[in-house]
Amino acid sequence: MAVEDAGSSKELSEDDRNGRRDCSKVYGGCPYVVAYRSLSIWRSDSALTYIGSRIWLQTKKQTKKCIIRINKQIKLAKKPTKNQSLFASVDEFERKSSMSIKEKAELIVADIKKEQGTNPVLIFENIAKKEYVSINGPEHHILDGASLLMAYKNAGGEIDIDQALDKLMAEGLRMPGAMCGLWGICGAITSIGAALAIIDGTGPLSTDGSWGSHMQFTSKAIGELGIINGPRCCKRDAMIAFKNGVDYVNAHYDVTLQYEQMKCEFTELNEQCIKDRCPFYAHSFQQEY
Repeated sequence: MAVEDAGSSKELSEDDRNGRRDCSKVYGGCPYVVAYRSLSIWRSDSALTYIGSRIWLQTKKQTKKCIIRINKQIKLAKKPTKNQSLFASVDEFERKSSMSIKEKAELIVADIKKEQGTNPVLIFENIAKKEYVSINGPEHHILDGASLLMAYKNAGGEIDIDQALDKLMAEGLRMPGAMCGLWGICGAITSIGAALAIIDGTGPLSTDGSWGSHMQFTSKAIGELGIINGPRCCKRDAMIAFKNGVDYVNAHYDVTLQYEQMKCEFTELNEQCIKDRCPFYAHSFQQEY
């Protein structure tokens, strides 16, 4: 199916064109058209994330119209996978698109406990595709470290996973959004750093060497991000953090984590995608980055 640009009325029905005119002043176009663009890679949860992060619909009547249109296009597109579902109601739409970071963090922790693999990238991907995870956002400060902890536990790491994930969530919630641009340090990397501190029991007064080795991990990973440069992408930044985090775990602990370089599936959802400058960009994928 063609993906409609918000600036054109081609291929839209009369109802769609009317809807777009009704919302013409809401971020430059009809929320339905904006959402439909995100369906180019067929993921209803991505449409929800895109709308939830960009659009505040003015009335429930408008919201209901847009949900009906989105659901219609989803049904016409392809058979959904297990992670994809239609929006049941306006209330469901508004609930999921207005969740707090703490609510998202709690869902992340609950869902990640079901993961059984030893590859944190695959664990991350499975959770990142769920409807409550935005394309960019501070929920990644919990998701990234939690993925590493779960993979570490599944690989035989001796850790109380419930206690570890609760601690990781508490630390991640202390990390503000946009810290990469405002503080000069990426939350994906600090999330992995928090996971390592939990594994080692590291604190500010530690003298066992872990304090310094964690700093070395952080500096190496942040150096790679700095070379690639911005703008931020929470998916790209997570992959750099995982690449360095897996190397660290495999070198320092008596477990082996798997690593698989992700070929990005999120490009269409990120308006600031740097495309060919990203080592994970699908159209110029750099194997074994």
